[in-house]
Amino acid sequence: MRDLGTAGELAVQKWCALSGITATEPDLDRYGWDLLFEIPSIHDVKTARGLHEPGIECKVQVKSTDGITRTQSIELSNLRAMATSSLPTFYLLLEFNSTADPVVGYLLHMDEYHCEKVLKRIRKETVKPGGFRLNHSKMNLKFTSAMKITPLDGEGLKAALAKSIGTSQASYVTNKQNMLSRIGYEDGNFKVKFDIDKKDIQQFVEMTLGTRASLPITNFKSFLTRFGITEELPEFKSDTALISVTNVKYDYEGKATFRNQSTGECIVYNVKVYRAGFGNWAPPENRTIRLKADRFNIDVYTHKNSFKIWFHDGDESAADIKDLLKSYRFMQLMSAPKNIIMELLIDNIDFKGALSGDGFSGGFDYAIQTLESTLRIQHFFDLYDRLLATPIEIESIADRLINLSKFLYLPDSKIDMTVEFCIHGASRKILEAECILPVSISYGGTQFVALYALSGVLDNISDEAYVLRAKQRKLLYKTYFNSPISKSSEVFDQIQRVASEYRSEVTVIDLSDKLILPKIKD
Repeated sequence: MRDLGTAGELAVQKWCALSGITATEPDLDRYGWDLLFEIPSIHDVKTARGLHEPGIECKVQVKSTDGITRTQSIELSNLRAMATSSLPTFYLLLEFNSTADPVVGYLLHMDEYHCEKVLKRIRKETVKPGGFRLNHSKMNLKFTSAMKITPLDGEGLKAALAKSIGTSQASYVTNKQNMLSRIGYEDGNFKVKFDIDKKDIQQFVEMTLGTRASLPITNFKSFLTRFGITEELPEFKSDTALISVTNVKYDYEGKATFRNQSTGECIVYNVKVYRAGFGNWAPPENRTIRLKADRFNIDVYTHKNSFKIWFHDGDESAADIKDLLKSYRFMQLMSAPKNIIMELLIDNIDFKGALSGDGFSGGFDYAIQTLESTLRIQHFFDLYDRLLATPIEIESIADRLINLSKFLYLPDSKIDMTVEFCIHGASRKILEAECILPVSISYGGTQFVALYALSGVLDNISDEAYVLRAKQRKLLYKTYFNSPISKSSEVFDQIQRVASEYRSEVTVIDLSDKLILPKIKD
């Protein structure tokens, strides 16, 4: 009787001996493989990239047949050993066709497709009633798509192995380990089940939308699903617990447009859409969709046909001045929502609805005037980058911002201001003078400074005291900075240098060491 198993292994060992492959048999015949192949590294050890690369190591099980069938029935225990090994594993099928030597050979690589198929079958076996023994169950392995060895010798075998493994054994092993830990798990493979008090349901819905909070829960259990089969995790359960929801991800990005039908005024916000609170797990009356903009949220309650707008950033949160102005204009627009149409564009789908309700209360004109003045100041100083400040900070200097903005944009020929100064020890009275002084303001970590020369009517109000009733001005220098104190000192040194170099036909009064903030009459 022909011993094809031994004949096949001997043929392969002969190929290996002639092609530089070291083939080693296992000490015990229970590992699922017949031969361990070792192939010298193809990488140049003299190179930086090749220094650490190992040679090829792989496990091969040889199957021999006298017929032309290309399907082998293999025990699940054997298949599992081959599928779960970190090394590359192969089944080698040799067809002898009643001859002394193999006439054709096929190499089947246990790749992701075959590993997943094997593990899925084993996973199903483990849940059958009555227990399971993997060595008592078999699975057909088809070689119809296996790689044909050409030429049928050691060099052909080595080429087929290299084609499957690639140029880096280390990378192959890493990729296979990652693959084995990943396959069979689909989205939603990990689930938890718990009970929550009815009064806390709305709070929990809002937590799934990104609200930071925690709630007490009971009867907490967890479940893991792989290849469609779910099991409870006993190490992750508790009678009582606190639950919080972190790292909430949005589902879509979209745009929300708020348009006043009467005036045409509109404001557009980019929004992130959170739908976790709209799942079937939540009671219909609690289901909520959240639209999140830069400083506020819109919670849409579909069951109630209503929504709530609330600001998630408070007055102590810094924001760009343009964004703050947009927020206050939005609140002003929404103070009379009955004229407003809200248009949503989400995932290329349009939604539109008319608004109603009480709207935002309060006066917004002064805040808007302040922020517009702030932007005008930045534009005057040619600052076009984002400048972050808190609403509280802007509110605290609102009058100064408005006054400085008016001063900066008044025509130079229409200045009407007074400057008082004293000259000690002068030998004669001054009849005409120009005063050089800087105006300055600071917010958002940035200081703005402008240096002016003021001229007009000079009055001598006492022996050494004068009042200049300025009617004209010239801008000599303007800058802004947000650097350390050392930089501030450099800037003011530069201001005083510019002032000292200023020349005029009349007496120049240098007040460049005095920072002022003019007050403009309405």
